Parts: sequence; structure tokens; C-alpha cells
Amino acid sequence: MIREKHDIVVVAELMGHQRLETTRSYTLPTAEDRERAINSIPSDR
Repeated sequence: MIREKHDIVVVAELMGHQRLETTRSYTLPTAEDRERAINSIPSDR
């Protein structure tokens, strides 16, 4: 849900997590997430 741009607070609530850190631990970025982020940086070249 996080990767589909749903708010982490909503996801935490739906999962029954009392702390956002609990939800965050399940949503750490993957290598693919990092690569996608790097590729989305605009380039002047």
C-alpha cells in the first residue's frame, strides 16, 4: 500500500500498528525502489 502511495498513517491504522516505526520497518526501500528514485532525477544532459 505504501508503494502505491497510500499514506503511512492510514496503513499503520489499518494494520493495527500503534507506532509508525512498526509500519516503517515493513516498508523499507528495496534496491528497485532506490534505482527507480535515482532514475527519476531530472538530468540536464
